[in-house]
Amino acid sequence: MPSETIGKFLREPGATGLHIAGGESLLRFNVRLTILGLIGAMMWGAAVGSYVGGEHAIRTLVKMPVFFAITLFICFALMHIVLVVSRIVERPRQTLAISLATLCVTTASLGALSPVILLFCVSSPIPNYTAYLNLYLACALCGALAGVFGVRYLAHMLRAIAGPGVPVLWPLIWCVLIYQFVGAQVAYILRPWIGNSLNLEGFYNLEHGLKGNFYTGVFAVFRRWLMETGIIT
Repeated sequence: MPSETIGKFLREPGATGLHIAGGESLLRFNVRLTILGLIGAMMWGAAVGSYVGGEHAIRTLVKMPVFFAITLFICFALMHIVLVVSRIVERPRQTLAISLATLCVTTASLGALSPVILLFCVSSPIPNYTAYLNLYLACALCGALAGVFGVRYLAHMLRAIAGPGVPVLWPLIWCVLIYQFVGAQVAYILRPWIGNSLNLEGFYNLEHGLKGNFYTGVFAVFRRWLMETGIIT
């Protein structure tokens, strides 16, 4: 996408929604979204992997786009059913365009935040478990912020596509919950983490704090961060 087209795409979710609802060919549009989303995901993956660097950075650079793609592949059919039953879309290609546009905004936001994480990674002392947990929290906050941008964009698109009188709140909530739940499990399998996946001395690995269920593992890591920083004992 040319820079002015990217700017218009990010600024005008309603226009994107109307384009998707127009019924014209979406192949070129979806290809452009895929390329832009791929770039953003790779930037974020490279930044996250820079904490360890070397081969691990290459792994996370590859894993992050794969993570988004596999998550969408698994939950696409269920999301399409939700949107069809809600009378928002009629064709799978429309659901695909909506999903890709939302993911594109999310990964573009992560790509924009990647220099911040890169700075954290290269300036964090090693080994230092508190610094590692701070870095993990920074990544989580960036991910949450990018997710908010993506959900906001999705809400505006759905309103534009559905038109007046068609409720979009519950379809929006269901799509977000479906993708979030599936994404959490895929991330737990792929583990595109900031920590060490190569068993290098001096680096910590988030896997040590993620045993069993993904959600209980994340809360355990967050509780450990609160203990390390002295907020709780």
